[in-house]
Amino acid sequence: MPLTHDLKKDNRGLYYRLADISSGISGSVVTFQMPNYDFSGRNGKIVGHVSDKDLDNLLSKAYQILDKR
Repeated sequence: MPLTHDLKKDNRGLYYRLADISSGISGSVVTFQMPNYDFSGRNGKIVGHVSDKDLDNLLSKAYQILDKR
């Protein structure tokens, strides 16, 4: 899911705000898009980590996008 650089205020739940103080990353995760690109091919890097709570919430939103019902 893409990450914006600003903390968007959203009452519909389309953006998930997060911050990783140790890495200096903060912004809003766009929870209604699943980009399809080659992480290695585009030289992607892991620059921070999310809490277990944030990960569970984001995985739930990802499962909702991928649910075939």
